[in-house]
Amino acid sequence: MNIDSLKRLLGLSVLLGLGFIPLGAQADEQLFGWVLGAETLPRGHAEVYQFLTLRTGKAEGTYLGWDAETEIEYGFTDQFQASFSVENHYFYNKGVNGDRDSLPNKATYRFGGVALAGIRFA
Repeated sequence: MNIDSLKRLLGLSVLLGLGFIPLGAQADEQLFGWVLGAETLPRGHAEVYQFLTLRTGKAEGTYLGWDAETEIEYGFTDQFQASFSVENHYFYNKGVNGDRDSLPNKATYRFGGVALAGIRFA
């Protein structure tokens, strides 16, 4: 084994090792998935959510549809919070050309949009 191979092996080992270092994080469950709840964050607190959904399955060919959404929520007061989210999509179609579904062969990215929401608890 030459010196370059040893350097690569050492670098890979360090990267893999860093992946197993425990980091402090606090989390809570989002009970309703895509539905906004009525509970607000305390003032000055923030949460970040990352949703990743894979859609597959057509009668023929290969179809993959990835939906990714990143959402940030922030409590401005104890009774009011706002959230901002960005949505993106990736589609991969190959050989999907049946009677019901006919899609061109392609691998493409599409911007899904942004959303801004606010919750006020009275």
